[in-house]
Amino acid sequence: MNKFLIFFLYFNYNTIFKCNFLYSNNSKEHNLTNKCEIFCNEKGGKCINNITCICYYNYDTIYLKDPIKLCNYKKFNKYYSAFTELLIGFGFGHFLCDRILSGYIRLIIQLLICFLISCFLSVSIRINYELNDSSLLKKTTKISVYVVLFLFFWRFFDFIFFITNKYKDGNNIDLY
Repeated sequence: MNKFLIFFLYFNYNTIFKCNFLYSNNSKEHNLTNKCEIFCNEKGGKCINNITCICYYNYDTIYLKDPIKLCNYKKFNKYYSAFTELLIGFGFGHFLCDRILSGYIRLIIQLLICFLISCFLSVSIRINYELNDSSLLKKTTKISVYVVLFLFFWRFFDFIFFITNKYKDGNNIDLY
């Protein structure tokens, strides 16, 4: 094999499957005796000979149904999820890559924090107006700034975790 072909295969394909012996993520062995074209998904992979299917870098195989189709799962893009989470927040990056539970937890926590901040600020403004006591307003404002900084850093760390592939999608597959 020449160097260009090895370079091309390394950067354009993610997973190589032998169609006569397949190993899934949980190490179960599947014995497939038919030709590779039957089992290799044309959109997600390519047969390079009769027994070898190579998945493209943005496809993987998940075993959901019989008969098994290789390279049947399109991976989620980590950059879309990361920038969505950084710019919009509230768990939308998690929803985008099918991490539904994480997205709902984030959405509920952040909306609850925003609601509580607005309640505390409105109460402290009212107390400041009625009693001319600005100490509570200053304390509430300081706490609110710290909470907003915490939410920003939470977004930033989620952004870093998406970019560095610390998060997987809803089917426990790496993002591409």
